[in-house]
Amino acid sequence: MGITTCIAASYFNLQNRFWRLIGLDSAYVNHNFTKPQMTWFQAQLLGPAKTLVLTHHHLFSGFRKRGDKLEEWLNPHLTDGRLYGWFWGHDHYLIEYADHR
Repeated sequence: MGITTCIAASYFNLQNRFWRLIGLDSAYVNHNFTKPQMTWFQAQLLGPAKTLVLTHHHLFSGFRKRGDKLEEWLNPHLTDGRLYGWFWGHDHYLIEYADHR
């Protein structure tokens, strides 16, 4: 695995041959992403590694407003199966054990 140049950003990709952990800042623009962030994100999805996305804000919650903007950005990748999973924080009351998508 080669060395990647690091630039200051509020998102990241930690990857090996099998797994890709992508952290996206959903708080820079509250409960949303930016176009440059999503352009970068789409470029990270090349290759066979399984992708897990990490965000602060949630897609859905039993206690807070739904993350519609986040879903708009990520839906094409959720639909085509390029995202293996999505972990979020922010909501400390909900645990979902069934497959949502």
